[in-house]
Amino acid sequence: QWRSVWALGLGHLGSTAIRTAISYLSAPHRPRAQLDREVLRELLHYNTGAAGTPFLLLMIFTAPPFVIGKLVGEAAVAIYDGAGRLAKLPEDLFLRVLGPVAIPAYALLKHDVERLARAWSRAVHMFLLIGTPLTVTLAWCGDAMPEIVFGSKYVAVPGLFALLALHGGLAGLTSVVGPLFWAIGQPQWDRKAQFFRCLTIYGLGIPAALYGGVLGFAGASCVAIAVALGFSLAHALPILRLRLGDLTQATRDGLLLGVGLGAALLGIDFLFAPERWWRMLAAAATGGPLLAALMRRLLRQRGSAPPATPNAGNAAADVFV
Repeated sequence: QWRSVWALGLGHLGSTAIRTAISYLSAPHRPRAQLDREVLRELLHYNTGAAGTPFLLLMIFTAPPFVIGKLVGEAAVAIYDGAGRLAKLPEDLFLRVLGPVAIPAYALLKHDVERLARAWSRAVHMFLLIGTPLTVTLAWCGDAMPEIVFGSKYVAVPGLFALLALHGGLAGLTSVVGPLFWAIGQPQWDRKAQFFRCLTIYGLGIPAALYGGVLGFAGASCVAIAVALGFSLAHALPILRLRLGDLTQATRDGLLLGVGLGAALLGIDFLFAPERWWRMLAAAATGGPLLAALMRRLLRQRGSAPPATPNAGNAAADVFV
C-alpha cells in the first residue's frame, strides 16, 4: 500500500521481532550480566581470529553489482542478480537449515575429534546427497527457469544460469565446511578462505567481465568459491585427522548420483530437446522423485537414531548431524 522502501523496512523489522518472540517461547532464557575473565579472554582471542571477516563478506557480496555495474551495465546486474537468486537454492537451503545449528552442534563435539570428524563427514555426505542432484537439475534447466519465473522482460544470457547453479552448489558445500572453524574456535581459517575468495573474485572477475561480460564474471565467481572451498578442505582435514580417502568416501555417493542424474537429463536432451515449460517439467519428473526419495531416506535414518539422554549433549549433536 505504501509503495516505498519503508514497507520493506517494516517487513524486515517485523519478521525479526516475530523470530525473536518465537525463539523465546521455544527456549525461554533471560541472560544475566556477569563478568567472567576467563571467558572474556577466550572471546577476545576468538574475535581476533574473526576480525575482518564481515568486511570480506561485504566485499564479496557487493562484487557483482560493483564490477558488473561498472564494466558491463546496470541491466546486466539485474540479469545476474535475478538468475542468481534462483540458482543458489542449494546454498540458501543449507545456510538457513544447517547453518544455525551446525556451529553449536560441532562446538559440543570439539573436544572429541573422532566424533567431530564423523559428524562433519556426515554433514558433507548429507549435503552432497541432496545438493548435487539439485545443482545438476538446476543447471540443466538453464535459462528456461528464469525466463518462466521473470517473464518476457527477462533477457537471458546463454550459459549464465548453469554457471550460477554450479556456483550455488559449491557455495552450499562451503557453507557446510566453514562452520567447523567457527565452532572449534579457529575462525581465522574461514577468514583466510574468504580473503582468497575475495582476491580471486576481483583479480579474476574484473578482466573476465571486461572480456567476457556477465558470463565471464560468473565463471570467475565459480573459480573464486572453488578456491575458498579447496582452502577450507585443506585445513579442515588435518584438524579432523581425516585423510583424502575419507573425504572421497563422504563425497562418493552424492557425486555418483549427480553423474547419473546428469547422464539421464542429457539423454532426455538428446532425444527430445525440450524447451521452456517442457524442460521444466522434464527436470521435475526426473529430479523430483530422486530428491523426494533421498529426503525420505534421510528422514527415516534420523527417525531411527537412538534418542539422546538429558545429560548427553554431545550425543544429541552427533545424532542430529
